[in-house]
Amino acid sequence: MQLEDLKPDVEVRGILPGEPVRIIAASKKSEGVFQVYFSDPQGGLQERMVTRADEASLLAVEKGKAYSFDADPLAFKLATEAQRIQRCCLRNWSTIQAIRFFIPSGAKRKPRRNARRYSRSSAIW
Repeated sequence: MQLEDLKPDVEVRGILPGEPVRIIAASKKSEGVFQVYFSDPQGGLQERMVTRADEASLLAVEKGKAYSFDADPLAFKLATEAQRIQRCCLRNWSTIQAIRFFIPSGAKRKPRRNARRYSRSSAIW
């Protein structure tokens, strides 16, 4: 990165060791010397003189997306529907009763106090 590319609101690595900083202002003092005012990651304001010798260590930081929408939409829809069914069963006892018939026949169930009331033959579909 060239010293002339130091402009306000540009994030740069190499001014502070190991931390990106945001340039607030940069002014040319003499040939090959710039005075740079910047904000460090903690929010403090600092100032430093940067020379052509420091130019090799300067690197512009590109801002990337925090998130993207390039995943498989069908997998998202499937996961959303599974979560909806799971959350619905937590609150809706009739839904639990409706899907209890899909439990494999070998699975053990707890005996119910009112088993006759919820028998399969009395279910209305």
